[in-house]
Amino acid sequence: MQYVEHSNLLLQKHRCGFCAEQVSPINIMREDNCTFCGKPLTWHGSGETSNLFETLQEKWKKQKWIILAMVGIASLFSGQIPMLQSLIMIIGVVSIHVLLIRKPLKWLPTGRRVCAKMNIKLIGSMIAVFNLFVNVLIWPFACVNGLALSVLGILNTLIFVQLSMKTIRTRITWEQEKKPFGIHDWFGPALVLSFLLGISLLGMLTVYFVGDWMLSLNVPFMDMNLGEYLFDRG
Repeated sequence: MQYVEHSNLLLQKHRCGFCAEQVSPINIMREDNCTFCGKPLTWHGSGETSNLFETLQEKWKKQKWIILAMVGIASLFSGQIPMLQSLIMIIGVVSIHVLLIRKPLKWLPTGRRVCAKMNIKLIGSMIAVFNLFVNVLIWPFACVNGLALSVLGILNTLIFVQLSMKTIRTRITWEQEKKPFGIHDWFGPALVLSFLLGISLLGMLTVYFVGDWMLSLNVPFMDMNLGEYLFDRG
């Protein structure tokens, strides 16, 4: 049992369970033979942790919920202080990148790792643009925007983590199935980029039409609208 635990620990550190030499994470995921000693890079487990991927997934899941809980609690307590809440969200996202996303990315080859990173960055941009869009919509409602922004911040973090981990999990599964790097790897980034451009266009149109509507409102007790009052039109 001690040997099994030691071998599994070496495999998690990208080392052969027999000779402890550095080996490719992809070879470990595929359970190939070690390029140094020729022994199989086999994970020793049972039940829910019958393979390395499931074991790592359980570990990442625990870390994910711990980080999300900390960000959520801190965000709720700082909901009425926008700058402090923004700082907490930035710290939360950085922590997620360092403690949660970088580790799984190390199990991917260069092409898939670069593609996954691009997809994750686009997901972050998409959430940021959507968050800005919602902020503009709820800004006039001062009585509820503090709580709304707190809840929105927690949901944004949760969505970012879930989509990022799903991106990595899908690509690790492709590696296990020995699916070659191809067009399907770029489908995710293309889809997210399309959504990002769409929501940006929607935001600009919303600002344009809402702004035009506000400028057409009549100023009380004056025979002119708001646009004429501000810009001396007419």
